Amino acid sequence: MSGITRRSALLGAGAAALAAGVVGIALRNEDDLIRATLHRLLGPFQIDDADMAAFSRDFASIGPLPRGLAADAVGAVQMSGVLPVRMGAVGAKIEGFQRSVLTAFVTGTDYLDLENPARDKVHYIGPFATRACASPFARFD
Repeated sequence: MSGITRRSALLGAGAAALAAGVVGIALRNEDDLIRATLHRLLGPFQIDDADMAAFSRDFASIGPLPRGLAADAVGAVQMSGVLPVRMGAVGAKIEGFQRSVLTAFVTGTDYLDLENPARDKVHYIGPFATRACASPFARFD
């Protein structure tokens, strides 16, 4: 057999793509990580940079923002556009982060009130954890 097999070429390409994702995420900030996660989970939506920065700041102060290897893995997932195979503790952190940021976003913004978030601008309402009830379905009439 000669040099490179198809299997080793595919494994090498996968490793290169993962490395590129990890390097790429190292250059991004927390706002970009949160925005990319939300766009992947919700699809396109419009939000001002100031509102996104305020949301990200508030989420980072109380949410499980991934750090270290988990942050790199989340970044690679966002850049590749595919979900990772369950990876033990790292996979649990990724899943926890995704669930937390999604919940915080839909309860801390007017996202659910908009007919078309891809066209209409989403507004950050405020810190979701400081309100008496964060449920968008609660009515206090």
